[in-house]
Amino acid sequence: MSTAETLINTTSAASQDLVGWVSPDARRNTWDIIFSCLTVFIICSWKCVHLNVPTEAESRGEWHKIKVRGKKGWQLPIFPKKPLLRKWGRKLMWMLIMCIAPEIGVAVAFTQWKKAREDAREHGCSQQFAFLVNMGGLVCRTVRPQPGEGPTTTGVDLLVIARDRRIDTSIAAKEIHIRDLSRCNIAYIPTDDEISDRSKSDNFTKLFAIAQSGWLIVSSIARVSQGYAITELELSTMAFILCAIIMYAFWWNKPFAIEKRYTIVHMLEPDQSVDERAETLPTDLSPRECRHLDDDTREPDLSFDDFVDLVMGQDIATKAAFEQGLPTVVLYIIGMAFSAVHFAAWNWKFPSDLVRTLWRAATAVAFGASFYPFMQLLWLWEFETSDDPGVLRSFCDDFFVFFGIAATFTVLAIYVAARLTILGLSLYCFTAMPASAYEKVEWTGWIPHFS
Repeated sequence: MSTAETLINTTSAASQDLVGWVSPDARRNTWDIIFSCLTVFIICSWKCVHLNVPTEAESRGEWHKIKVRGKKGWQLPIFPKKPLLRKWGRKLMWMLIMCIAPEIGVAVAFTQWKKAREDAREHGCSQQFAFLVNMGGLVCRTVRPQPGEGPTTTGVDLLVIARDRRIDTSIAAKEIHIRDLSRCNIAYIPTDDEISDRSKSDNFTKLFAIAQSGWLIVSSIARVSQGYAITELELSTMAFILCAIIMYAFWWNKPFAIEKRYTIVHMLEPDQSVDERAETLPTDLSPRECRHLDDDTREPDLSFDDFVDLVMGQDIATKAAFEQGLPTVVLYIIGMAFSAVHFAAWNWKFPSDLVRTLWRAATAVAFGASFYPFMQLLWLWEFETSDDPGVLRSFCDDFFVFFGIAATFTVLAIYVAARLTILGLSLYCFTAMPASAYEKVEWTGWIPHFS
C-alpha cells in the first residue's frame, strides 16, 4: 500500500470518529468582549427605555411603496414615510442619550414613576393605569346619542359610535377621576389585563435582559477574584447596567411600546349642547383644562422646558417645593455614582501613560460635572430657607439666574465631552491590553447568556 493510500484511509477513518461535548476556546478574543458588551447595551437601552405613545401617523408605520408589475394589488415597500422615520429617530436618540448620560433616563423614569404613584393614590386606580394616562395612551371622544342609543350603550358598539360620529376633536384625558366616570356616561375603561395585553414587554424579554446583564457582572467579579484583568469597556458597561436596573425598576409597571391609544366615550344627553358637555365631565377631562390631541401630536417624553427644569432644579429653591425637585437630586446622584465606577480603573495598565492620564482626567471631570451642580443646588436650598436679609437674597437670586444657568450648561457640555472621551478610550485600550484580560474563567460559561 502506498503512502498516499495510507494517508487517505487514515483521514477517512478519522472523519468518521464520533466526538462528545466540544468546549469553547480556552481564551477570549477581542470580538467576544466587544460583542457581549454591545449586546448588553442594545438590550438594556432598547428594552429599558419606555417611551410614551406615538402619534397616530407614527403608529400606522406607513411606507412608500411601488406597484409590482404583473402582480395585481401587490405593492413593494421601499422606504419608510416621515412619521415612521420620526418614531425610529426618537428611539435612536434615546439610545444615544443612554450611551452618553444614562442618568437622564433614570431621572425621567423617576419623574414619571413619582407622578404615576401620586395619581394612583389620589384617584384610586392602579399604577399601570396611571402610567397609561400620563403617557398619552387614553383619549376621550364626545358623541351625541341617536334614537335607540344612550348611556346604557357599552363596549364595542360604543366605540363604533364614537368613530362614526365624533362631535369634537379628541381631548387628552389627563388625571382622570375614576370615581367620577360612572356619572359622566363613560362606559369603557381599559383594565390592567387589557393594558398588559397591548404592552410589548413580557417576562421572557425582561428575564433575558436581566440574565445577560447579570452574566457580565458575575463574570467580571469572578475574573477579579482570580486575578484576571477586565477591560475598560466591560467596566463602562457595568456602570451602564447600574443605571439600567434602576431605570427598569421605576418603569416596571409602565406599559412598553404601546402603539395605539385607548378610546373612552362620553355620551351627551339627547338635549345637551356641545358647549354644555364640560359641565358633566370631571374637571381634568374638561376641554378647558386639556390640550387638544390630533393625529400628529403626542405626549413628549422630555420636552426642552422639562429638561431645563430637570437640570436646573429650580423647584428646590424653597423647602415647600423640595419634593418636586427630587428628580434633579436623583439626576446628579446617579450621575456621580455612574462616573465613580470608572475610578476603579485608576491604576490599571493602559497602552501608554498619556492614555492613563486622559482616562483619569475624563473620569474626574465627569464626576465633578455632576458634583458641582449638586452642591450648587444644596447651597441654594440652604440659603433660600435661611433667615438672611431680603436684599441679600434678591442679589443672590439674580446671581443664580445669570451665573448659575450659564455655569450649569457649561458644565453639562464639559460632561458630554468627558463621557465621549471615556467611551473612545474604552475602545482604544484594545490596542494594548494585558494578556490576562483574555483569560477565561471556565465555570462562568455555564451561566445562561448570549455571546
